[in-house]
Amino acid sequence: MRQRTDTGGEFRSGDTADLEDLREALTSSVKRRLILWAIRWILGFAAIALVVYFWPTLTWLFWVGAAVAVTSLVVMLSIQVIALRRIDAGKHRIQEYEKLAREAEEKGNG
Repeated sequence: MRQRTDTGGEFRSGDTADLEDLREALTSSVKRRLILWAIRWILGFAAIALVVYFWPTLTWLFWVGAAVAVTSLVVMLSIQVIALRRIDAGKHRIQEYEKLAREAEEKGNG
């Protein structure tokens, strides 16, 4: 991310650029997180298979593992969507504040 150049008293386009950088970072990390999720659950189901091999009455662990895996995938993707929506909303708010600041400046100078 870039360093902020404002003093906090005014809004600059750098604020929206920071948000755009954050959005790009979130978007690019989705593939990596999905790959790590798949590896985690391959190992998890391998461990379940090992347990079931030694204790055949625990076959229900596959269903529990599948439920937890699907839930974790849904939560991970939901967090991604919510974060992107918040970033877009923040970007929109900053643009609105910039517009209000320009209008106020024009009224003060005009």
